[in-house]
Amino acid sequence: MTTRDVVEKFFGLLASGDPDKVAEVFADDIDWYVPGSASLPWTGPRTKGSEVADYLRTLGANMVPEKNIDDVEALLVQGDHAVMLGRFTRVAKSTGRTFDMPIAMHLQVAGDKIVKMYLYEDTLMRPTASPAPGPSRLPARQPRTGSWWTRSVRPRVITGSSDAAPPGEAVAPTAVVNAFRVGCGCSGR
Repeated sequence: MTTRDVVEKFFGLLASGDPDKVAEVFADDIDWYVPGSASLPWTGPRTKGSEVADYLRTLGANMVPEKNIDDVEALLVQGDHAVMLGRFTRVAKSTGRTFDMPIAMHLQVAGDKIVKMYLYEDTLMRPTASPAPGPSRLPARQPRTGSWWTRSVRPRVITGSSDAAPPGEAVAPTAVVNAFRVGCGCSGR
Protein backbone atom coordinates (compact mmCIF):
# COMPACT_ATOMS: atom_id res chain seq x y z
CA MET A 1 0.00 0.00 0.00
CA THR A 2 1.17 3.54 -0.71
CA THR A 3 1.26 6.25 1.94
CA ARG A 4 -1.85 7.77 0.35
CA ASP A 5 -3.67 4.41 0.49
CA VAL A 6 -2.92 3.96 4.20
CA VAL A 7 -3.92 7.54 5.06
CA GLU A 8 -7.15 7.29 3.05
CA LYS A 9 -7.94 4.03 4.83
CA PHE A 10 -7.33 5.77 8.18
CA PHE A 11 -9.69 8.64 7.30
CA GLY A 12 -12.34 6.23 6.04
CA LEU A 13 -12.15 4.24 9.27
CA LEU A 14 -12.44 7.44 11.29
CA ALA A 15 -15.63 8.23 9.37
CA SER A 16 -17.02 4.81 10.26
CA GLY A 17 -16.84 5.62 13.98
CA ASP A 18 -15.29 2.32 15.11
CA PRO A 19 -12.29 3.14 17.37
CA ASP A 20 -11.01 -0.45 17.38
CA LYS A 21 -10.89 -0.58 13.57
CA VAL A 22 -9.08 2.78 13.46
CA ALA A 23 -6.47 1.44 15.91
CA GLU A 24 -5.72 -1.48 13.54
CA VAL A 25 -4.18 0.98 11.03
CA PHE A 26 -1.49 1.95 13.56
CA ALA A 27 1.78 0.12 14.22
CA ASP A 28 2.43 -1.41 17.64
CA ASP A 29 4.94 1.35 18.47
CA ILE A 30 3.89 4.86 17.48
CA ASP A 31 4.89 8.48 17.87
CA TRP A 32 1.60 10.24 18.62
CA TYR A 33 1.26 13.76 19.93
CA VAL A 34 -1.65 16.12 20.48
CA PRO A 35 -0.33 19.25 22.21
CA GLY A 36 -2.53 21.04 24.69
CA SER A 37 -3.65 21.55 28.23
CA ALA A 38 -2.92 18.70 30.63
CA SER A 39 -6.50 19.11 31.88
CA LEU A 40 -7.77 17.59 28.63
CA PRO A 41 -7.55 13.78 28.77
CA TRP A 42 -7.00 13.37 25.03
CA THR A 43 -3.94 15.62 24.75
CA GLY A 44 -0.35 14.54 25.13
CA PRO A 45 1.79 11.74 23.75
CA ARG A 46 0.88 8.12 23.04
CA THR A 47 3.46 5.45 22.24
CA LYS A 48 1.40 2.33 21.49
CA GLY A 49 -1.10 1.68 18.72
CA SER A 50 -3.28 0.01 21.35
CA GLU A 51 -3.85 3.47 22.90
CA VAL A 52 -5.55 4.87 19.79
CA ALA A 53 -9.00 3.36 20.43
CA ASP A 54 -9.09 4.68 24.00
CA TYR A 55 -8.05 8.12 22.74
CA LEU A 56 -10.99 8.15 20.29
CA ARG A 57 -13.41 6.92 22.97
CA THR A 58 -12.22 9.62 25.38
CA LEU A 59 -12.54 12.30 22.73
CA GLY A 60 -15.98 11.03 21.73
CA ALA A 61 -17.16 11.04 25.35
CA ASN A 62 -16.31 14.74 25.60
CA MET A 63 -17.79 15.91 22.28
CA VAL A 64 -21.19 15.57 20.59
CA PRO A 65 -20.14 13.33 17.65
CA GLU A 66 -23.33 13.83 15.64
CA LYS A 67 -22.52 17.56 15.43
CA ASN A 68 -18.93 17.13 14.21
CA ILE A 69 -18.07 19.01 11.04
CA ASP A 70 -14.65 18.41 9.55
CA ASP A 71 -13.58 20.39 6.56
CA VAL A 72 -10.67 18.82 4.71
CA GLU A 73 -8.99 21.42 2.55
CA ALA A 74 -5.97 19.46 1.30
CA LEU A 75 -4.10 16.19 1.62
CA LEU A 76 -0.43 16.49 0.72
CA VAL A 77 1.64 13.31 0.35
CA GLN A 78 5.36 13.00 -0.21
CA GLY A 79 7.20 9.74 0.38
CA ASP A 80 6.15 8.25 3.70
CA HIS A 81 4.68 11.55 5.02
CA ALA A 82 1.17 12.96 4.63
CA VAL A 83 -0.26 16.25 5.88
CA MET A 84 -3.97 17.00 6.06
CA LEU A 85 -5.05 20.64 6.35
CA GLY A 86 -8.56 21.66 7.33
CA ARG A 87 -10.93 22.85 10.05
CA PHE A 88 -12.75 21.09 12.88
CA THR A 89 -16.06 22.23 14.31
CA ARG A 90 -17.05 20.53 17.57
CA VAL A 91 -19.65 20.86 20.30
CA ALA A 92 -18.43 20.25 23.86
CA LYS A 93 -20.75 17.95 25.85
CA SER A 94 -19.90 19.70 29.12
CA THR A 95 -20.94 23.19 27.97
CA GLY A 96 -22.96 22.65 24.79
CA ARG A 97 -20.84 25.35 23.17
CA THR A 98 -19.53 25.13 19.63
CA PHE A 99 -15.95 25.83 18.64
CA ASP A 100 -14.32 26.03 15.24
CA MET A 101 -10.57 25.87 14.59
CA PRO A 102 -8.03 25.32 11.84
CA ILE A 103 -6.09 22.06 12.10
CA ALA A 104 -3.17 20.25 10.54
CA MET A 105 -2.46 16.54 10.92
CA HIS A 106 0.97 15.08 10.14
CA LEU A 107 1.06 11.34 9.50
CA GLN A 108 3.98 9.07 8.71
CA VAL A 109 3.58 5.58 7.30
CA ALA A 110 5.88 2.54 7.37
CA GLY A 111 4.71 -0.41 5.29
CA ASP A 112 0.95 -0.51 5.70
CA LYS A 113 0.81 1.05 9.20
CA ILE A 114 0.81 4.58 10.57
CA VAL A 115 3.81 5.12 12.85
CA LYS A 116 3.41 8.84 13.54
CA MET A 117 0.41 11.12 14.08
CA TYR A 118 0.76 14.72 15.24
CA LEU A 119 -2.43 16.75 15.42
CA TYR A 120 -2.01 20.50 15.46
CA GLU A 121 -5.13 22.20 16.74
CA ASP A 122 -6.02 24.97 19.16
CA THR A 123 -6.71 22.80 22.20
CA LEU A 124 -6.92 25.91 24.39
CA MET A 125 -10.32 26.55 22.78
CA ARG A 126 -11.68 23.25 24.05
CA PRO A 127 -11.88 23.77 27.85
CA THR A 128 -14.34 26.63 27.50
CA ALA A 129 -15.48 25.82 23.96
CA SER A 130 -15.57 29.51 23.24
CA PRO A 131 -15.84 30.60 19.64
CA ALA A 132 -12.73 31.89 17.93
CA PRO A 133 -12.28 35.65 18.19
CA GLY A 134 -13.41 37.64 15.20
CA PRO A 135 -15.51 36.50 12.26
CA SER A 136 -15.00 33.05 10.84
CA ARG A 137 -13.10 32.95 7.57
CA LEU A 138 -15.33 30.15 6.34
CA PRO A 139 -18.92 30.42 5.11
CA ALA A 140 -21.65 29.32 7.49
CA ARG A 141 -22.10 25.55 7.52
CA GLN A 142 -25.10 23.45 8.28
CA PRO A 143 -24.58 20.79 10.98
CA ARG A 144 -24.62 17.25 9.70
CA THR A 145 -24.77 14.10 11.69
CA GLY A 146 -21.34 12.69 12.25
CA SER A 147 -19.16 10.13 13.89
CA TRP A 148 -15.48 10.50 14.69
CA TRP A 149 -14.55 12.17 11.50
CA THR A 150 -15.70 14.18 8.58
CA ARG A 151 -19.17 15.23 7.71
CA SER A 152 -18.35 18.11 5.35
CA VAL A 153 -15.61 17.97 2.75
CA ARG A 154 -14.57 20.83 0.48
CA PRO A 155 -12.17 19.25 -1.99
CA ARG A 156 -9.57 21.51 -3.53
CA VAL A 157 -6.99 20.95 -6.20
CA ILE A 158 -3.55 21.07 -4.63
CA THR A 159 -0.16 21.42 -6.19
CA GLY A 160 2.80 19.40 -5.05
CA SER A 161 4.28 15.95 -4.91
CA SER A 162 2.19 12.91 -4.26
CA ASP A 163 2.29 9.19 -4.79
CA ALA A 164 0.13 9.71 -7.89
CA ALA A 165 1.76 12.68 -9.62
CA PRO A 166 5.18 14.15 -10.25
CA PRO A 167 6.27 17.32 -8.39
CA GLY A 168 4.46 20.45 -9.51
CA GLU A 169 1.53 18.67 -11.14
CA ALA A 170 -1.96 19.46 -9.85
CA VAL A 171 -3.33 16.69 -7.67
CA ALA A 172 -6.95 16.41 -6.58
CA PRO A 173 -7.38 14.33 -3.43
CA THR A 174 -10.32 12.52 -5.04
CA ALA A 175 -9.76 9.20 -3.32
CA VAL A 176 -9.82 10.94 0.06
CA VAL A 177 -12.95 12.83 -0.92
CA ASN A 178 -14.58 9.60 -2.07
CA ALA A 179 -13.67 7.88 1.20
CA PHE A 180 -15.18 10.78 3.13
CA ARG A 181 -18.35 10.77 1.06
CA VAL A 182 -19.12 7.34 2.48
CA GLY A 183 -19.16 8.94 5.91
CA CYS A 184 -21.06 11.98 4.65
CA GLY A 185 -24.12 9.78 4.14
CA CYS A 186 -24.93 10.68 7.73
CA SER A 187 -25.96 7.13 8.50
CA GLY A 188 -23.86 7.05 11.69
CA ARG A 189 -21.95 3.99 10.48
